Amino acid sequence: MVLAIMAVLFAMLCIYFCRFIIKERNEVINNPYNTRINLLANKVSRGTIFGKNGEVLAETVKNAEGEEYRYYPYGSLFVHTVGYNSHGKSGIEYDMNYELLTTEDSFIKKLANDFVGRKDVGNNVYTTLDPNLQRAAYDALGDYNGAVVVIEVDTGKVLAMVSKPDFDPNNINELWESLIADEEEGALLNRTTQGLYTPGSVFKIITALAYMREHPEALETFSYTCEGAYKEGGVELTCYHSKVHGKVGFEAAFALSCNAAFAKMSESISYETYSKVCEELLLNTNISAPVVSAISSFVLAEDSPKYEYLYTMIGQGNTLITPMYAAVLAAAIANDGIAMTPYMVERVESADGEVLSQYKSEKLKTLMSVKEAFVLEGLMKACVDGGTGYKLANLEVDCAGKTGTAETSSDTTNAWFVGYTMGDIKENIAICVVVEESGTGSEYAVPVAKSVIEEYYKAE
Repeated sequence: MVLAIMAVLFAMLCIYFCRFIIKERNEVINNPYNTRINLLANKVSRGTIFGKNGEVLAETVKNAEGEEYRYYPYGSLFVHTVGYNSHGKSGIEYDMNYELLTTEDSFIKKLANDFVGRKDVGNNVYTTLDPNLQRAAYDALGDYNGAVVVIEVDTGKVLAMVSKPDFDPNNINELWESLIADEEEGALLNRTTQGLYTPGSVFKIITALAYMREHPEALETFSYTCEGAYKEGGVELTCYHSKVHGKVGFEAAFALSCNAAFAKMSESISYETYSKVCEELLLNTNISAPVVSAISSFVLAEDSPKYEYLYTMIGQGNTLITPMYAAVLAAAIANDGIAMTPYMVERVESADGEVLSQYKSEKLKTLMSVKEAFVLEGLMKACVDGGTGYKLANLEVDCAGKTGTAETSSDTTNAWFVGYTMGDIKENIAICVVVEESGTGSEYAVPVAKSVIEEYYKAE
């Protein structure tokens, strides 16, 4: 009996250590109260963070008095990805803190450095981030607040991640008081992974899948005559600006983003199917994004009022998602239903160029069947070819996607686009764009996506 109890306790201890190593190690190591990290910072000169082509994104330099400080050559461009290293840490500066403060200098070199009062040289971090693509997304977003995230479809590599408003981390000491005064909705928030938005019509991707699960012949059998609004049981739901779409099938209803048609679909989608689809598509689940992330949430109960059910179907209920979630979903559709875990760090090297660790693509989850992904791709292709995403048609590469225009509590709309490229020129990319308080997705979000895609495929 005693041996059995000891065996159980030993097993529990092993489980705890495994959990610590896998899930909690970085959090403990990077904790600001961890004195070991502070000691490392006194002994080691923090390593450099590089872009995908060797561009310096963050480095340690000295001022005229010989004091070290962190310098960010791109200013505000990478503040939400690379992060900052003063007044706490964020982004890659936080996630790779231990690696940047660890050195592979030889014992002899460390001894020599100690003798002359010089710090050891920290390891370097190489990222997947593309400064040219980051700049294109940043400039295309312009003066609007919002988010743009770009990932490789097959690998999950994050190529660009832009969030506005932003700030220059080189001036963080002067800006800090104003930044924390507006911490809730201001420049410290990384909207790509922490911004929870009403999804608007991009959520129709999920509703379409749920409808197909209950009606496998939807492409051939669904038909609805839109008169600009859906009225049933005291509930009225209008299409955007009460636009009359006329008779539409399943593909046209999706491509033209007909709210009335999707409300009609809701009559024959059970709550059980809908909630199961949302669960399988990783809503209410941490998708392990590369920086601190919020969890996209599906909020609906079986006994919810009908109007709430209908509004959720078109992305206007209480459900909230992050731009990163939407990009991962789009990438999964492009990747035959398989979602890849998004990541930003490619490898860690010593100051002498020795590769210490290499990060690889990892499957996150299979979200849907190959057939379902194929049908959704057809719907999203139709949206670009002859629907609300028409401004992406006739590019060098084919695209598929879905627009969204999400109403907010401030009587304005957030513009959405989520989609991906479909070529064989280079690795295909998935992109999500949110332009806050602007207008329609087709008018504001699609042009941002177009600028990014054009930059990606620009002749090198």
